Amino acid sequence: MIRPASYFEFIVRHCRTHWYARRHHWPNTGAHFRRASTTTLPDNAMQRRSAFRDRGRAAKSRSCVFGMKYSTRGTVRIGVLVPFTNTNLESEMILMCPSEATMHFQRIGGYDADAVPSSDQMAGFGMSSMNHDVRMIAGVKPNAILLGCTSATLTHGPTFDAELTKKIAMQSGSIALTAAGCLVAAIRTISATKIGFASPYTRDLNKHAESYLRENAIETVSRAEIGRELDNWDQGELTPEEVFDLAMHANSDEAQAIVLSCTDLRTIDAIPKIEEKLGKPVISSNQAMMYCAMAKLRLKKRSGLPGRLFDLL
Repeated sequence: MIRPASYFEFIVRHCRTHWYARRHHWPNTGAHFRRASTTTLPDNAMQRRSAFRDRGRAAKSRSCVFGMKYSTRGTVRIGVLVPFTNTNLESEMILMCPSEATMHFQRIGGYDADAVPSSDQMAGFGMSSMNHDVRMIAGVKPNAILLGCTSATLTHGPTFDAELTKKIAMQSGSIALTAAGCLVAAIRTISATKIGFASPYTRDLNKHAESYLRENAIETVSRAEIGRELDNWDQGELTPEEVFDLAMHANSDEAQAIVLSCTDLRTIDAIPKIEEKLGKPVISSNQAMMYCAMAKLRLKKRSGLPGRLFDLL
């Protein structure tokens, strides 16, 4: 016969074990037990329950990650060749990057970092060999490669730009785009034939830019210059407010759009404000490259992209 104290202990042990078994899915446990005394609650049950709760929280956290709420890797890779003194191209491209893509960068040389980037220096940069740099960026097997220097090819004209684009594509096996080529493609997308042109370039380089656009049937009806010579770092130090003011000076009644040329300009913050003020579209080198990459790769646009151009995707 079971004494009262022992019987009470038996009932408590049975209930606790039954609860623990049901909660943690122990095998061969049903509504009845053969002998409750043979299956007891572990001494460290509280620690185990705490561990199970922690595991649940961790699993929930992982589900958010693998459910693509937070993703560090997209299905499309975009490679960018970046002039080695450029301080703004990478950050602007990352800010515009679609969620299903990742950005990969390779810094390129071929010019004097301490010299003012004149038309001669930029023409030399365009002619310098990029074979090593293309091989390096091709190592990630990008779906597209962007040459992130507008002046490197516009100083040579449309034919040179097209030939260099073809060369990069053949060497890498990827879609290839240049900043200058994307600038023209974006201007055509908004059906503009007359533009106001703004850049941090020297005067002689701006003349080359006008000639490049003219050969692509785009007329520069107004132009704004900084008014002083900027070296490679000075260009990147221009604030969005200075870019805004430069665009205002480049505007005219004839201009159907404003073009901001140079991948080292901080344009993302300035574009919406310029469009709101002038009531006309704005095209920048970085914006145009991202637009063309997204169009070529059929990437989905997301909210918050700068400028009317992205409304046409």
